[in-house]
Parts: sequence; C-alpha cells; structure tokens
Amino acid sequence: FQCYTSFASVSLTSIQVDAGGKTQLVSIFSSSVVLIVLLAAGSLFYSLPKAVLAAVVIVALHNLYIQLLELPKLWRICRFDFAVFLVTIVCSSLLDLDVGLLCGVGFNLMGVIYRSQ
Repeated sequence: FQCYTSFASVSLTSIQVDAGGKTQLVSIFSSSVVLIVLLAAGSLFYSLPKAVLAAVVIVALHNLYIQLLELPKLWRICRFDFAVFLVTIVCSSLLDLDVGLLCGVGFNLMGVIYRSQ
C-alpha cells in the first residue's frame, strides 16, 4: 500500500512546536515518552478528577486560543474564510466535533463551487 499513516493530536503538536520540534522524529520521541509515563505512572492518573485533566489540555492549547485574536484580521482580509471558521466552530460546539468539521468542509466546498460559477 502506498500511503502515509499519521496520527495527530492538536495539544501534543502545540507542545512540540513550542519546544522547537521540526521533524517527524520529535513525534516518535514524544510518543515514546508518553508511553513510558503511562506505563510507569498510569495508575496515578486514575484518581485525578476530570477537571484537572481538562485543565492540562487547556494549558496545552494555550497557543491555539491566542490565534482567536487574529479573527478581526481574518474578517478584514477574507470574509468568506471568516464565515467558514464561524460555521465550523458553531457546528462543532453545538452538535459534535465530527459533524462540525463536516459542516465546515461542506460550507467551504459550496463556497468554492459558488465562486467558480
């Protein structure tokens, strides 16, 4: 098979970019560290409340929240891209993540078809 298998975690990717990682080797190293930590100290995480685990994810996604400050700039540059972002985030928040992404892709595809006519 000629394909490239990939695994993506937005929070992990954000941390890797902050650490200065530039190649795929960073992903192999970080996944090895995560595996070792889970095997060695996984039982310690069992008693943590879900709020603490959610706080860890929110801190890891800090840079993604900073990108929200660029929304006014996106509005000035291309209102259609802003609308795609808005449709995707609203559908993902109200419905489900998969459905929200599908709505965003569908909305973008309809816009591309409309603009090419």
